[in-house]
Amino acid sequence: MKISYKELPRMSYQFSFGLVDKFSFKLAVLVLLASLLSNSTYSQQEKNIFKKEIEDLIDHLSKEGKFSGCIVLSDRNSKRVIKKCVGFSNSGGTIKNDLNTKFSLASVGKLFTILAAIQLINDGKLNYEDKLDAFSFSFSDPRANDITIRNLLSHKSGFGHYWDDPEYKKSKTDLYQISDYVNFIEKKILEFNPGTNYKYSNEGFILLGRIIEQVSGQDYYSFVEENIFSPLNMKDTGFPSFSELDSTFAEPLTKTENGENVTFSEIMSVRGASDGGGYSTIGDMSEFINSIFNERFIDTTSLSLLISNFEDEKLETERAVFDFIGASPGVSATVGYHGPTGLNVVVLSNYDSPASETVVMGILEKIMKP
Repeated sequence: MKISYKELPRMSYQFSFGLVDKFSFKLAVLVLLASLLSNSTYSQQEKNIFKKEIEDLIDHLSKEGKFSGCIVLSDRNSKRVIKKCVGFSNSGGTIKNDLNTKFSLASVGKLFTILAAIQLINDGKLNYEDKLDAFSFSFSDPRANDITIRNLLSHKSGFGHYWDDPEYKKSKTDLYQISDYVNFIEKKILEFNPGTNYKYSNEGFILLGRIIEQVSGQDYYSFVEENIFSPLNMKDTGFPSFSELDSTFAEPLTKTENGENVTFSEIMSVRGASDGGGYSTIGDMSEFINSIFNERFIDTTSLSLLISNFEDEKLETERAVFDFIGASPGVSATVGYHGPTGLNVVVLSNYDSPASETVVMGILEKIMKP
């Protein structure tokens, strides 16, 4: 069975393009698919055929070397509409990816830091307008003292990335704690005055992690474990050090010039931090996204701020589309949520970006094919 694009409007499906700054087309495609599979317009036999076509597509992309990993679409009750894993978690091709495989999240891990900050704000221990001069930092650029918590959360602090910093490169195998990063980030000069521009910032999220430590009295890793992972029973999620990775973790596989996928052996950092780099399974992440967007974990105001990049506390969350993407060598991760249906998607891959995007664009082509 082929589902044409013209058939999709029969589902009375509406997207609110204006609600999110960067609407994810790939997320929309996956939600359309899930809506199709749950819609009473189509018989169960038709749905099964279409679901099989999507699974065959993912198998095909795997055989072509374009995708290795897992995809799960779930409804608001955590019922999995589609679950599929392909490829291998090691370069030798001897260990298959499955629902228990732990994948690197790259920047998707920033969501843990965002949720931790929101919890402290809702507990009255932190405020969106608190400035960094209220905390224990020693910045070389005095403008950094005027950065607010909101600036850090919305990537408007003026800080950028530390990947090219000589001190980072020299010490990256010794970065076990958030404070280890702060030591060289404090010396950076801001790229613009706080709040006047936007630049995606790993450095800003390191500082946010350090603030969480100072306010809570716990190290960052203990705080997110105790206040996020444990309450949500995310037993397969955490920030293991490089030496703790075993066969249950997917190796990051990056392409060589001749197109061969090999293990990315360079250590980006010895352990993930508050700017990302933790590990999780698709099951854990699906439950995490469901808990956030069905407001079992944060309130409506906080959810509105999260979706609007901390600009609009009254955004209509039930109409919003949200996604969060992470990428690094041998890692491609996407999580997303669609408000009107309560559907969430998790795509985790141990291939270079755009591995997850390739899966979704393949689905799009199949949906639109007459």
